[in-house]
This record gives sequence, C-alpha cells and structure tokens, in this order.
Amino acid sequence: FSLWYFRPGTFENPGPCPPTWYNQPFVGRWKKHCFYEPTAKECENVYNTF
Repeated sequence: FSLWYFRPGTFENPGPCPPTWYNQPFVGRWKKHCFYEPTAKECENVYNTF
C-alpha cells in the first residue's frame, strides 16, 4: 500500500486538507502534511506486486 502526501498553503500559513487530491481520498493529516490513499485502480502495479 502507498500514501500520497503534500503540504497545502505556505510555510507560515498552512492550508486545510482538501477531501480529495488527484481524485484520491483524504485519510489523515500529520503536522502540516495531508495524506491520501490511492485506489487499487489508480495504482494497479503497486497493489498486484505481492
């Protein structure tokens, strides 16, 4: 499994996490970073490796 992440806003003024990012659902925030879990459809090779 994999998580995608990014840091919204600026260093001084972090922004809110959008509910989706590149059509992937939001799963959580840690400090100033937003994390998203790509679907199996989006990352077929990752989900089918093992």
